[in-house]
Amino acid sequence: MEFGVWPGAKAIEGKKDKRVKKEMKKLIIISVLIFFIVPMAHAQIFRDSYQSRKPSRSIDAEKIYNQSSLKCRTITITDEYTALLWDCTILADTSSNAITLSLPQASKCKGLILNIKCINAAYNVTADPYAAETINGASTYTVTATDNMQIQSDGSNWWII
Repeated sequence: MEFGVWPGAKAIEGKKDKRVKKEMKKLIIISVLIFFIVPMAHAQIFRDSYQSRKPSRSIDAEKIYNQSSLKCRTITITDEYTALLWDCTILADTSSNAITLSLPQASKCKGLILNIKCINAAYNVTADPYAAETINGASTYTVTATDNMQIQSDGSNWWII
């Protein structure tokens, strides 16, 4: 048997031989499509859909904050604390000591509003911005006993509102 020749094709002569060769070419083309091209296309579609669903390997708190619809939480603190991007109201229980509240980096939480409330008359709460950032131009701000403060980040500093 010769390679590429259909068994029995030699037996058919004349018009039948041409028709058989034409049909054989069609079958070969269809076979190539079915066995090689279609599976490769499906594999590419699968790879593309997997890449779009593949989870991120790192957690970006800023991205989570910006995409979240529930951005607020209320927390009660009794000691030094660093505010998180999803904190909204911070109740400082100063019954046993003064508290220093470290603020998040203003550039990472533009638009974030923090409510800070001193819930005991014994001591004060000092809000301390990140690095060289300020609150209304001051390096720190003290919330006195039973007082409160609402601040907002403009992306570079904090402002009392």
